[in-house]
Amino acid sequence: MRRFSLNPASSGIHTVSALDPDIRSETFGFEGYLDLALGTADAIGIAQVDIVGASSFLSLTLEPEDGAESMTFCIQPVLLPVIRAGVIDCDGGEDLGVSTFQDHVVGVVGQNGFTAQDCEDAGGRIETTPPEPHGGTCIGPVFVQPSGVGDSGPGALLMAPNPDPEINTVGVPALVSVDFGPCSTHAEREPTLFGFVSARYVVQIENPNGMPGDPPFNHQEDGENFSCANWDQENGPGRLILSLGAIHGGGGGLIDLVTVFELDD
Repeated sequence: MRRFSLNPASSGIHTVSALDPDIRSETFGFEGYLDLALGTADAIGIAQVDIVGASSFLSLTLEPEDGAESMTFCIQPVLLPVIRAGVIDCDGGEDLGVSTFQDHVVGVVGQNGFTAQDCEDAGGRIETTPPEPHGGTCIGPVFVQPSGVGDSGPGALLMAPNPDPEINTVGVPALVSVDFGPCSTHAEREPTLFGFVSARYVVQIENPNGMPGDPPFNHQEDGENFSCANWDQENGPGRLILSLGAIHGGGGGLIDLVTVFELDD
């Protein structure tokens, strides 16, 4: 078993804006741990990874730029143990990265014969005003699949809810909250499934910021692979990332963002 203890100096969240991808907003200070158990590798070098324990919360203090009271972002792992939360490719050769794609403008209701039913059939949702700025615009669903990069290398760890149906993994079931005070005092928490990888994470948003015809917003992040041979090494190699595209993620609700979670031992 390895206790994957988060290093507050290098574990945190950063955001990248579709308006200017060169500008990053960073917050460090994630604290907590996950106990990860490694199974025996099969004939092609794939081994199961289970979450057999965790701290009560993975927490990060968010300090507002305007000097207001800080809030705490809290991830509460649930349903422990999590069997086959992920897999690790001990020998290399598999694509264990993740790619997500979302179209911000599938169509606009009332334009070119596009209807609300067309949006529903595409699996999208229609923006409403207020509060969203592009009333009638159909935002498409998020498609998740392998990264397409190819070999992620030895020690690549995938802990995500089924980006590849041939590699059955669960991810990290958790409850999430953002509120004032310690995590234990937060009253309302939302259930979610987190999907982390150590390999490449690619995000693409088509028609970013609700502007048809604008170049796609592409962003990629690389974690750090683990070592099957030295799995139990505390503070050993291994960095997990989760990269989430967010429609209307900032800038007064107009700017699309990618938010990257970094968990470093």
